[in-house]
Amino acid sequence: MLLFKPCRSMNSVHRWIDNESIGGYHKNMVKRNQLNDKDREQWIANDEGLYLWQRRSGLSMRAFIRANRAEIDAAILPVLSGEKQAHHLIYG
Repeated sequence: MLLFKPCRSMNSVHRWIDNESIGGYHKNMVKRNQLNDKDREQWIANDEGLYLWQRRSGLSMRAFIRANRAEIDAAILPVLSGEKQAHHLIYG
């Protein structure tokens, strides 16, 4: 039994994902070349290299982000633009 009626074709769903949801969000972030501290915090929590760097620093998350904002952005933005693969700090 179908609980809902699909209203979009798969092509339009993929276009929506690329343009309006997660993919579009990342594209806009790269265009702006700007991350906020919540974005940075999520990346640190999910990227092994950034996580280990933060843990080894001995600083709180907030203090670590404030002290290393430019370096964190330099690690994240190439992944968002497709220049580097995710987790490149650990796996190269």
